[in-house]
Amino acid sequence: MSTGSSAERLQAFREAAAKTKGFQCITALFDEGTFNEVDGFAKSGDGSAEVVAGYGEVDGCPAYAFVQNSDVDGGAMSKAQAAKIKKIYDLAVKTGSPVVGIYDSIGGRLNQGADMLAAYGEILLGNNNLSGVVPQISLVLGPCLGTSAMIAASADIVVMTKKAQLTIDTTGKDGTVEDAAKLGICHVVAKDDQEAMMQVRKLLAVLPSNNLAGAPVVESSDPSDTARCVWHICGHRSDADWWLYSGRYCIERGAGRRFLLQSGAVCSFLRCVFHPGGHAGGCERVHFGA
Repeated sequence: MSTGSSAERLQAFREAAAKTKGFQCITALFDEGTFNEVDGFAKSGDGSAEVVAGYGEVDGCPAYAFVQNSDVDGGAMSKAQAAKIKKIYDLAVKTGSPVVGIYDSIGGRLNQGADMLAAYGEILLGNNNLSGVVPQISLVLGPCLGTSAMIAASADIVVMTKKAQLTIDTTGKDGTVEDAAKLGICHVVAKDDQEAMMQVRKLLAVLPSNNLAGAPVVESSDPSDTARCVWHICGHRSDADWWLYSGRYCIERGAGRRFLLQSGAVCSFLRCVFHPGGHAGGCERVHFGA
């Protein structure tokens, strides 16, 4: 086979891969033109690996991500998929960068037997080693059941779309976004994939890159210090007034973005994330009750 024909086949392979949901999803997460794929030609059996993985920049900050590609064998977990995810974990720890895991899979490749179980074990170990070292965000766009649900729920923040499923039950029982929110597993609910992706980008912009890094700093005309911000927002106010006032503060002072996390849980946290004086910060109050 000539070199030219090989190059053409590789080019065709890349063009086909770029049209899949997983590839389009991960490129949408990063700033335009910054995504670099890792192990793009990795094979799983006779086909491509069921995950797209790589690194890039989000608002100019480095980050790593992987996306279970539902267009390739339903995104089923395999030995090849686990190897790519594990590499992303290793690179994230080495460089001190956040990791975003995007889940959309029908399950695992049962024909791989013990290899598939070992693959899950490797990911669980890598996921555990990242805890407390770099921020982890899970974005659940479709089914995320069984062991995959354990991996996704181990992240610092879990974002789900309304059509997503997240449960340890492999049948999908009690796995709706409402169920996950009530249990306190889901922190942010988005109406669709596009909104969910934007929420993840916003979260990455206010999180430190790792456990040794300071909070992100942005340009701001707000002269107030963090203590005064928190006092203004967290004064003796009702939950409704607190949320309304924090939003007004963010808008009037240009203090940035805020998020309501775990609003559907029995014990929820009303959290405001913003940029007082240009430094990422926030405040929270605990709310008991459904």
